[in-house]
Amino acid sequence: MLSADYWIARQPNPDQRILSPEEIETKSLPAASRLSFPDLQAPEIRWGICCAESGIFYHPTRKQTKDEEDPWSDENRFSGILVNEPVWILETSADGQWFRIRTCFGSGWVQRRFIAECRSRREWLDAQDPEALFLIVTAGRLTLLPQRTAPQKEPASYRMGTCLRLIPALQAPKTIDGRFYLDNYVVRIPARDPDGFLSWDYQLIPVSADVHIGFLPYTRRQLLCQIFKLQGDIYGWGDMYRSHDCSSYAMAVYRCFGFRLARDSSDQARMPFPSIDLKGLKPAEKKAALRRSAPGSLLWFQGHIMLYLGWQDDRYYSISAAGRCCLHSGEPAVSAGTAFLCELGSICRKNGRSWLSELQKVLEPR
Repeated sequence: MLSADYWIARQPNPDQRILSPEEIETKSLPAASRLSFPDLQAPEIRWGICCAESGIFYHPTRKQTKDEEDPWSDENRFSGILVNEPVWILETSADGQWFRIRTCFGSGWVQRRFIAECRSRREWLDAQDPEALFLIVTAGRLTLLPQRTAPQKEPASYRMGTCLRLIPALQAPKTIDGRFYLDNYVVRIPARDPDGFLSWDYQLIPVSADVHIGFLPYTRRQLLCQIFKLQGDIYGWGDMYRSHDCSSYAMAVYRCFGFRLARDSSDQARMPFPSIDLKGLKPAEKKAALRRSAPGSLLWFQGHIMLYLGWQDDRYYSISAAGRCCLHSGEPAVSAGTAFLCELGSICRKNGRSWLSELQKVLEPR
């Protein structure tokens, strides 16, 4: 059960397309370029592109605000943000070191050095041209080898769901990192010029890397494969440790197919997907609902969201990133801190109730 192949083999038509890219677009949050802010005057609006993977914070400080029960959390941290993500720049902190930004999934403070400001809205829109070819990172994390022209620099690294503009060979520089682009994709990477404005670097990504030209086809096989690529990763509250919490786990997986999910688990539970309300149902009724649910469906209860895998011998399984949980009823909570597969009837919340009994909603992104 600890591999995608086990669950794929249980699907009658694992390669059947569930939704087209156009249908997925209608089910997603609006792209950043379509966000509107009627309370802002046009001269106040600025635009930017994230040029390095970083955190979004509720307040413009890196000082950690710890939860008393979980020293590995930071309640000031809202989320991570991926390389090449477009943002609105709403204001600058008093010390000039932070931007308050808005993305398609929320707003907060990002260190200014991670955002390349665009000189105009047109430049910003061109940077996120929906018609351009792109690579999507489908690995849990893609880490490239050091550059031979700058071996002292930290190798480039990108999380699942990162979109990078693909440059046709005829438009690419003759050499990158002192190499011709044989058996490599050429991608364009956002950077900051000395004045903090958007510039572009070029990078080679091997054709053997776990990436895909355009979004993955939305099938059960591909969905289950993506889910298991994050298995065993460290849990990261608000994407701490360059990893995922429960809701960003779901975001990363579904981003590979073109979905833009809400950031918070409660907001994800309100997205416009077909759903089953489990509130007030008896355990047998919840099990019946799960037997009708497709692998990859989102399972939600207050404070947590999971990805459903399926059932076997009246036992029901999911995979998710979790910080703390009780492995069995009556046992003390442990610091799981991992993305792991679990049987819903055994694992419990701190109140002693199983995750199965706590389930409130099933949603299938389709």
